[in-house]
Amino acid sequence: MIDYNIQEAQDIIQNYNPNFVRFDKHIFKDWFERGYTHQYVAECLFEKIPLGINKTTENRFKLIYPHEKNKNMDLYIIVEIDDYRNITIITAYVFDKRRRERIVER
Repeated sequence: MIDYNIQEAQDIIQNYNPNFVRFDKHIFKDWFERGYTHQYVAECLFEKIPLGINKTTENRFKLIYPHEKNKNMDLYIIVEIDDYRNITIITAYVFDKRRRERIVER
């Protein structure tokens, strides 16, 4: 199994055809309550520069973007990239942006 690093993941996402992105069934669970739209998730991945990116496990990455409507929140998108460079969006959730800002201040 290929183990992509952060730079390779960024390159794959930047050059990926958004029409082929896959959504894991987990992202559809409770998405009305989570405060984002699937359209905005795709827009973030393929049209915006992330505020941050972390490798969480082998070939799984957490990307952080500004929330669509709430300026005090961030949108976290978890993606997985397989050996064929296919992207699956595992989940997305919102979190208080102060968490990210505190990390930067340290």
